[in-house]
Amino acid sequence: MEKKIFLEKTGLEAEEKRKEKRYHPTKEEVQLTIAIETELFGYNEMEKGDHPHIGEKKEIPCRCKLPGQKTGRVPGMMRAVTKNKKAIGADQELYVPVCGPAYLAYCLRGKDIYQDAKEDPEYVKELADFCCEASIRLGDYYMEAGADGIMVMDPVVLNFSEDEFESLFEDAFCALSDYLKMKEKGVPVFSDEVFS
Repeated sequence: MEKKIFLEKTGLEAEEKRKEKRYHPTKEEVQLTIAIETELFGYNEMEKGDHPHIGEKKEIPCRCKLPGQKTGRVPGMMRAVTKNKKAIGADQELYVPVCGPAYLAYCLRGKDIYQDAKEDPEYVKELADFCCEASIRLGDYYMEAGADGIMVMDPVVLNFSEDEFESLFEDAFCALSDYLKMKEKGVPVFSDEVFS
C-alpha cells in the first residue's frame, strides 16, 4: 500500500502535514573542511604524511604564519560562512568547525607528537598553545563573517591518556573554550568527528 493512501485511510495525513510545518531546526553546521589551519602551516590533508615539522626539526612555527583574513583559503571560507548564514536566516544558528589544539599539533608533527609527549612535554605544551592561538584567530574570522558559534573538532585528542591530556592540552583547550564563550557567540562544541 502506498504511503499516501495509507495516511488517507488512517487519518494520519493531516498529522503528517502538521509535523512537516512544525519541524524547524535551530542549529545548522557548515561542513567545511577543518584542514584550513593545517594547510596554512604546510600540511596537505590529501597527501597524508606530509608533516612540515617532523623529526629532529622540533620548533614552534613563526607567529607570522598564524592565519590572516587574506591567507590561503580563509577568504573563501569566510564568504561561504556569510553566504550560508544569509541563506538560513536569523532563526537558525550557524556553527563552523576549527581544528582543536591536539589535531593541529599532530598535523604539524605527525606521529612524532606521541613521542614528544613522553620525551619533551614542555615543547608539546608550547605547540598546543600556538595551535590554540591559530584556532582562535580562525574562529574570530568565522564569527566576524556571521557564524553563531564554533565547533572545535579534534579527532586526535582521544589518542592521549587522561594524564597526558591534562598535562599537555587541557590549558590550550580551556583557553580556546573560554575565549569562544567570552565572545558570546555560542558555546563551543568539542567533537572527535572529522568533517571532510
